[in-house]
Amino acid sequence: KELVEIFFKSVEEKSPNFCLPFEWQQQQQKFYRDIPTILQNSLKLDSKRRRLYGRYKLIIDESEDESAINLLLQTGILDSDPKRTSIFRMSDFSDDINNELLNVEILSTIKLCMETGKTILMVNTNRIHGSLYDVFNQNFSIMATGDMRKIFSKVAIGSKTIDVAVHEDFQCIVHIKRSEFKDIPAPFLSRFQKYSLSVNNFYRIRLHKLSNNEQNILRNIEEKILSFIDHFGQQYFYGMNQSTLYSCLLSLIKVNDNEEYSLLNMHEY
Repeated sequence: KELVEIFFKSVEEKSPNFCLPFEWQQQQQKFYRDIPTILQNSLKLDSKRRRLYGRYKLIIDESEDESAINLLLQTGILDSDPKRTSIFRMSDFSDDINNELLNVEILSTIKLCMETGKTILMVNTNRIHGSLYDVFNQNFSIMATGDMRKIFSKVAIGSKTIDVAVHEDFQCIVHIKRSEFKDIPAPFLSRFQKYSLSVNNFYRIRLHKLSNNEQNILRNIEEKILSFIDHFGQQYFYGMNQSTLYSCLLSLIKVNDNEEYSLLNMHEY
């Protein structure tokens, strides 16, 4: 929102006759898209528009427990169907860090996803990012015959670098934690569309879709809980972090099949 205001202010300075549409001034909130919605719309682009405008995605998770991943799946932004989405997680156990065979196995599965047009979500996979350099850069070779076209990208698997067919529907999402962001080289970051996601993001979005009365109820609950925590000290609540409260509040909001939002009726449980 601040960037939009800065942009329009600059335009007004350069062009004194410029003025904003009346509808925009009266209903600004409707013209702004939240981060999860922007991500969802980007993932739904057809293959042609994605080629023109879309880079692969980098999710910057504000939590330390992969909350953003769970929320993307729960809200349907990321398809949870294993036939459409594959999630790759790599551990930091010493036996796994130096396990070249495991790396080859994961890269071989990613190769299959590229060929079949699945969406892949990569979590803690920095050890194999070098093997996917051309993929992340979308450095593709294109072979076209008549109406048919095939896209290829180089992938390093073990000691070999091979050309892999890239399906038009293939999408790649890399997940990192906010705490890791400062240590990631700028050239790597520049390859992706970046989205910062937190539990608070999702909670605020759903909160504003409730009726005014239900919003006031949740704001009152939030205020009293924050006061309670502040009184006793957060350090005395085992396992509590910045996401805990908003994760609990988010669980109180339900959505039906018609995308209508309401507060959970506690008497039903």
